Amino acid sequence: MEHLVTWVSSRLRGKCFLDVYGGTGLFSIALHDRFESGTLIEVAKPLIARAQENFVRNNIRNIDAVHTSAEQFLAARHSRDFVDCLVVDPPRPGLTRKVRESIRALAPPTLLYVSCNPATQARDVGFFADKCGFKIERGALFDFYPQTHHLESVLLLRR
Repeated sequence: MEHLVTWVSSRLRGKCFLDVYGGTGLFSIALHDRFESGTLIEVAKPLIARAQENFVRNNIRNIDAVHTSAEQFLAARHSRDFVDCLVVDPPRPGLTRKVRESIRALAPPTLLYVSCNPATQARDVGFFADKCGFKIERGALFDFYPQTHHLESVLLLRR
């Protein structure tokens, strides 16, 4: 896990980021000192509580944790609500059409897509390349499940 966190944090920097499907705050914690502010979005209430505990434990004050769905949060955002970077780590089915369209409207210059399902990641990244002008800048695979066929795929996309 440490290699993934280092890989991500060494490549991102800016003013504001969104950590969508943020869970307990792994990426938010890794990025808190690389950005002025950030917002973690998570639909599972117990995970939001853990994220908030983790922020307090790590003395992190520049990240907000919001208990809502990615669909609801992103639908309320617009391109005028500038973010430098969007981090998404969706469940196995990938991003919903509504989330993809909301990201398209938000138009972040950088998108970090973390996935445990390369097929849905490929589908979603294809959408972002075709409809939003993103290009893959870097990618990496992480094997968190030794002796299985499961891998974690991380793609850094920029406009």
